[in-house]
Amino acid sequence: FPVGTGERTQRMTFIFPRKVIETHVALAGYQAQYRDDDHHVKRVTAKVSAQLGGRIDEGFEVVVIATLNLRDQNADDPFFGSISFVLFAQPEPRIGPPIIR
Repeated sequence: FPVGTGERTQRMTFIFPRKVIETHVALAGYQAQYRDDDHHVKRVTAKVSAQLGGRIDEGFEVVVIATLNLRDQNADDPFFGSISFVLFAQPEPRIGPPIIR
């Protein structure tokens, strides 16, 4: 997340070759830092969610939404940071020709 103030949200889209029937995302870590020195932290927010997108020409979308906030007493001090996550996506089963033995 670039330098700024207040809660910020970023959306990232991932494309899969097959339809995704279920998706989950786990927060793996975060980093948030004030741009300048000595601030008292009132609240830190780092959260992620995932949702199924639709079909597009390139495949099937899964959208990850990441939110980061580093708030002090008056919420007017610039900060920057990042969020790391792990995305789990279960594709639709592949149906192929029957196996004949």
